[in-house]
Formats: sequence, C-alpha cells, structure tokens
Amino acid sequence: MKICMLTTVHPPFDTRIYHKEAVSLAKKYDVVVIAPSDEEINRVVGDVEVKTIKKAKNKIFHFLTLWRIFLSGLKEDCDIYHCHELGSLFLGVIFKLVNGTKLVYDAHEHWPSQFLEDIGINDTNILYGLLEKIILKYELFLSGFSDSILAVSESVAERFNNSGKPLRVILNVPVLQYSLCVDTCTKNSRELIYMGGKLQTSHGLQECYDAVTRLRADYPDIILTIVGKLDDRLNLVLKEDSDHFNITGILPYDKMYKRISEGGIGLVFFQKVSYNMYIGLPNKLFDYMSCGLPVVASDFPEIRRVLEDCKCGILVGGNGRYDIYGAIHYLIKNPDKAREMGENGKKAVEERYNWDRMEVKLFEIYSDPTLII
Repeated sequence: MKICMLTTVHPPFDTRIYHKEAVSLAKKYDVVVIAPSDEEINRVVGDVEVKTIKKAKNKIFHFLTLWRIFLSGLKEDCDIYHCHELGSLFLGVIFKLVNGTKLVYDAHEHWPSQFLEDIGINDTNILYGLLEKIILKYELFLSGFSDSILAVSESVAERFNNSGKPLRVILNVPVLQYSLCVDTCTKNSRELIYMGGKLQTSHGLQECYDAVTRLRADYPDIILTIVGKLDDRLNLVLKEDSDHFNITGILPYDKMYKRISEGGIGLVFFQKVSYNMYIGLPNKLFDYMSCGLPVVASDFPEIRRVLEDCKCGILVGGNGRYDIYGAIHYLIKNPDKAREMGENGKKAVEERYNWDRMEVKLFEIYSDPTLII
C-alpha cells in the first residue's frame, strides 16, 4: 500500500507530517511526501520519499502551487492521500472522485478562524462571523468525502463529532528518541526559553520582553532565548538588547532539544487573536515538558487541561493569581518547586504524552478496513 502525505502550505520536513507521521508509516508502508518549497528535493530521506513542488513567490498565485501539487500527486498513483489542510483536502477529494483512492483528513488547526487570520481578517471585522461559517461549511463538506479524520486535539476534533466518519485525536507530542537524549545538559535556572517556527506579536513576545526587563532588577543575569525565528520588528527590538536576549534561529531537531534542555523555564504565552490560537495545543508545551522545564503558559483550555493534569507549570492570564512576571519570579525564587514541576512534566511525556503512543493509534487507523484497498 502506498500513502501520499499531501500538503499545500507546510514545508516538506514539517515536524508532524514528516518526522512523526511519515517516518512512522514508512515502517509498514511506502510513503511519499509532496510539499511546496523553494528548494528542489526529489530523494528518499529516512525511508520516506520526499518530493517538493516549486512554491509560488506571491500568495496571490497560490493557485499555481495547488495546480503543480495536483499534477505531482496524480502521477504518484497512491492508494491513500493523507491531507493536511483545506487546499490539499480539496485535491484529495478530486483524487478520490476520479481514481477511487482512499482519503484521510488530518486537521492541524481550526481552519475557519486560522484562514481568516492568515489573510488579515480578525474578529472585529463585520464580515468575520459570516466568513467563518462559510469556511466551516466548506471544510465539513470536503471532509465528508474522507474515509478517516485525524485531529491534533480534542478541541480541534470537536467540529467533526457529527461527521459520521472515524475520528481519532493524534496529539503533536515529542518523539522520545530525540527528546530523551539530552538528560545530561546543565540547566541555567535564569534562562527563559521561548521556541517556535516564526514568532510574532500574537505569541506574546512583547509581554515576555516587558517581564524580563522588570525581572532584571532582582535577577541581573536573567536572559530570554528565542529558539526559532522572529518577525522583523521583534527581531530589531531584541537585538538592541543582546545582553539579555538571544536568538538561535531554526535548529535541527536534535540541537533544538539540547538547547531547550539548557534553559530553566519554558514559555508559552499566546494572545487570543483568533479562536484557533485560543483552542490550540502547541507542540512547544510538550517539548518543554520532555526536557524537564517547568512551564509558564497562557490560561487557554487545551493548555490548562495538560498543566492541571501533569502539575508541570503555572497558568497566567485569565482568572489566575499570576501574571507572566509573577509566575517567572515565583519559579526562580522557588527552585525546588520549579524542579518538581519540571520532573512532573518529563514523567508525563515519558509515560503518556509521547509519539510512541500516538504511533500505535496511527497504525490502528491505517489498519481499519475502511482504509484497506
């Protein structure tokens, strides 16, 4: 059986698509990843065939990317198309109608709100509610052609509860072989870690900056390390104060975990700029936990569910007793409590929140009779 991991917006080596799902499925099946990229790739990487399609230089011409990916996917003649967003789902429906292939929809986001955020329409716009409903109906219509639906969290899965399709939650949790190889790292309790692909103001970096500035009065050696990229404005602001802020850029998987493990506190401080962000369950939360860091995080539903279950950090905002400054101050002032939270999180990842457990679910989905050709 041949599986095509099809994406129209994610990079070819996306953590969930390639490093987790494709690598796992390649243990039993033939797997090809087709994704847009500026880099031309056409080779087997770790038992997974990776093919990139030239990405349109301007979002206005995204339809050209869709067309190129459609042609490439058609040539592969796969048994199952595993689609990761609305664009690839649309293509997957065409493949199913034309060739009778099987279709898996993997919902990473709450696309009705995320799509509007991507094109610059927020919930203050008079048309927001109407457009969100239209996109939701479109997504539900397309997903009705799928043979199975995956979702990254319970909140994301909720909108498919009445779809009548097999529905499973596959969390974006760490691959243990990467995250547990850094146990020997020496931690700096006064280094705050904030990681992400490309961090923006919606990720609360301004609030983190302000908190660190205040904390210097008591802890002059405090530092905030950004493991990832920043948008241009934030990059300029933090570079002006390089003594207390460090930007590593995007790191390879193994180096990323090593760098996180050297820190003392992990930050997940989102702003409620969209419903998608509000119900999100960010990968970085589990990555911090796997590296033994106590977490300071926004009091959002899915994040709260994990932190209260594992007792591995402090929620800020909402009706909590701490703001971000107070939470960081508490953890630095109480190292034993910080260490306990870090150990709780690490244990939870080792026992429950890890990809080994999700891989079992993934294989169960792919062994279901509805997906067997």
